[in-house]
Amino acid sequence: MKKILIFILGIAMSTAAMAQTAQETTVEFNKKHVQGVCISFKDYSQDIVRDALTKRLEKDAALKGSNVKGWRAYLSQYFMELGTKNFDIYTNVVTIGKKKEQQVVVYLLVSTGNENFVTSASEKDVIDNAKNFLNNFASYVRTHDINVKIDNQNELIAKLKKEYESLTSDKEKMQNQIKDLEKKITAKEDEISKKNEEIKKAEEDLSAMKSKL
Repeated sequence: MKKILIFILGIAMSTAAMAQTAQETTVEFNKKHVQGVCISFKDYSQDIVRDALTKRLEKDAALKGSNVKGWRAYLSQYFMELGTKNFDIYTNVVTIGKKKEQQVVVYLLVSTGNENFVTSASEKDVIDNAKNFLNNFASYVRTHDINVKIDNQNELIAKLKKEYESLTSDKEKMQNQIKDLEKKITAKEDEISKKNEEIKKAEEDLSAMKSKL
């Protein structure tokens, strides 16, 4: 039982190390400070987190995104994770902190339209839903990161196999060249041997001629 508790605690600590709990925040948007929610990641690159978020929203949830004022915007669209009506959803993925302490932060803003951003005071349930979405998104990032690593490893293996096949083919060509060369050497040795016999015969004939003098 003690080992099981230690194992569970280890998983919890590992998950906590990869992502923090989503929280409310204030962020600058279009030269104004507005309320939204955010979550930070320590062990993933900005590209991995951004790609995972795009996939989650645009592929899985089929939202239509566009770039607006440095943010990825999903305007007047229904996203069941947030509520039962259409919202303008803005996302941004940035890297903050010094190199050794860098974190990737995901910002999520929700508007009822015309940049009227939802706050915990105006629509607490929407803010809570947004935080829940980001908390659940943490495991999505982990899965996406593993899948990307698997894809990269498969590409590496395919590349190495292709190089292996090329090297094997080169070796076979060289071996065939060696076989052809060995045949040519054998044939050349036969010619040398015959030529040597001809020389000996000619020298013997020369000696016979001289002996008659």
